[in-house]
Amino acid sequence: MGLTESGLLQTDQLVETVFQYIALLRQKGVDEWVFKELQSLSNIEFQFKDNSSPISYVSALARRMQLFPYKHVIDGPTLLFEWNPAEVKKIIDALTTEVIVLEVSKTYEDSADKAEKWYSTRFSEDRIRSELLKHWQNSDITAPIHLPLPNPFIPDDFSIKHNSDSKSCSTKSAYSDPANTHHPDCYKTSQSSLWHKMDDTFRKPKLYQCINFISKLAYDSPKACVMAKLYVKLIMDAINEYTYDAQVAGIRFTLVNYFEGIQLQVHGYNCKQHVLIEKLAEKMKNLYIDPMRFDIIKELTKRGYHDFWKDQPYQRAIYQLNLCLEDPRWTNEEFLEVCPNITLPELQEWISAFLSELYYEILVYGNASKEDAFQTRAVIEKIFNAKPLAKENVPKRLKVQLQPKTYIHALRSFNEVDHNSAIVVNFETGRYTNAEYSILDLFAHICYSSCFSQLRTKEQLGYIVHSSSTADNGVMSFRVIIQSDTKDPGYLDTRIEEWIESFKKDIEALTEDEFIKFRTSLIGKILEKDKSLKEEYHRWYNEIQYPRPFQFDRAPSLAKEVEKLQKSDLISFYDNHIAKTGLKRRKISALVYSKDHLIPEGTNTEDTIHISKPEEFRKTQSTYDVFHEILDFSHSLIK
Repeated sequence: MGLTESGLLQTDQLVETVFQYIALLRQKGVDEWVFKELQSLSNIEFQFKDNSSPISYVSALARRMQLFPYKHVIDGPTLLFEWNPAEVKKIIDALTTEVIVLEVSKTYEDSADKAEKWYSTRFSEDRIRSELLKHWQNSDITAPIHLPLPNPFIPDDFSIKHNSDSKSCSTKSAYSDPANTHHPDCYKTSQSSLWHKMDDTFRKPKLYQCINFISKLAYDSPKACVMAKLYVKLIMDAINEYTYDAQVAGIRFTLVNYFEGIQLQVHGYNCKQHVLIEKLAEKMKNLYIDPMRFDIIKELTKRGYHDFWKDQPYQRAIYQLNLCLEDPRWTNEEFLEVCPNITLPELQEWISAFLSELYYEILVYGNASKEDAFQTRAVIEKIFNAKPLAKENVPKRLKVQLQPKTYIHALRSFNEVDHNSAIVVNFETGRYTNAEYSILDLFAHICYSSCFSQLRTKEQLGYIVHSSSTADNGVMSFRVIIQSDTKDPGYLDTRIEEWIESFKKDIEALTEDEFIKFRTSLIGKILEKDKSLKEEYHRWYNEIQYPRPFQFDRAPSLAKEVEKLQKSDLISFYDNHIAKTGLKRRKISALVYSKDHLIPEGTNTEDTIHISKPEEFRKTQSTYDVFHEILDFSHSLIK
């Protein structure tokens, strides 16, 4: 249980409430209908379980063979078989005051007089007073608690819907769509984009829905971003008790703020999702904020910003790289500065302004007809009743377009107890196209093992060593990450450069058969079929979300481009974009130094730029254009 500073002062009362609930269980017992409800849920979960990867599934089966009889290896972890009230009572009776209460907080730092042997974590221990234990055991039920009521979200309709106007993919080539399905259709108005696709592959009574509430006000300033986060957290706090039953019944949701606005995602069994979405929308629109809850949520939010500094150094390096390359990007320091001073009236005023002018971007995929999708949009538009978003209020996040130079951003780690340093190196190769990305992806595919073998296994530079191709915000890069507890980032950079230089020989030494094997392997990876509704949903989601590439045939198109590649294309790519002498080489590195290493002074030259202030650097650089604007009515997918 996460506690506020006030909560830490009331741990005895919290434990007392737990024992009062146990007393309530002893007093009233557990009715059989509770078991039957849970049994029904477990049967539903088992019947409609999504597929997992074969290696994960076989590993799980091997573990279960040690725990379950052979005939229940598959269903044992999920199904409930028989009602046994005597066993239930035995478990409840075993819940006594012979307990350990564990409290973790920095407030105990000064009183911690012992250290555990592995990580030297300081702690203290005390016996719970006998009179307190006796009080807990004999406490009257005074807390406002009750046993659960029947769950209204238990799914009761598992019929599979059929869309009369659904279309099949017309592509019949060897590079057909991996899921062999038609992409989502778009139904657009001046205030919304509704993307809908009925699942015609997995045929399960499940549904994924995503609703973006888009407004520039969500990321207009550091203060606006913090207020958006507070708004989301207060909604989650207010709706928590109501949504608990939905989540138990297999309908889950997330509500987050991001640079374009606020995003609601709901997934699970489809039959009662509309009830949850309507309730969530009403709570968003008509949120009452209790002043005491506001203070608590603000404190927890501030604590979350403080905890950011505890991230691992390689995560911090990626964050710093994004600060250099994406505009706008506010910093954690800015959030920490404004968070404590935000008042409840300011937040209420911001919420009112945010909800007054919105654009809705909706994706509905799964067991839902077009009419169901239209109903989701109608509910959202009716409840929020906002003005259409003006063109000048459409949020954008632009990506910096680097010049053929070397850019270095070095900084000190904020975590003083972490002895790790890290480096993230990006070789930017340009705006995404399938033809260009096919070469980058094949290069990354071929060098992945070499990178790990040389820098991790042979040189032992660090436990975390990784290389990959990326296409963040539609801009392509080859990326190398190393985190080390012994070497400084400057040294890691020299070893990456040495490995890169030596890798040219590995490419040149590839035989034609070896090259074809790599190429065929990558094509198989690209065209791997979606194993679940979730995987296909995310494939559509990634095409619709910012920067909205709308490239729904990405996999077959990319596979075609990979099939065309020859070894000479890889060598040309390496010579232009990766080699030190490459005319198109655009290298940017984020180096996070632990307290064990000195940060060398950097001097700018014609070919090397040292970035000390990311925001100032971004202002001096040109940027790439976005793929599609949300208010653009020109693309061919609109109906």
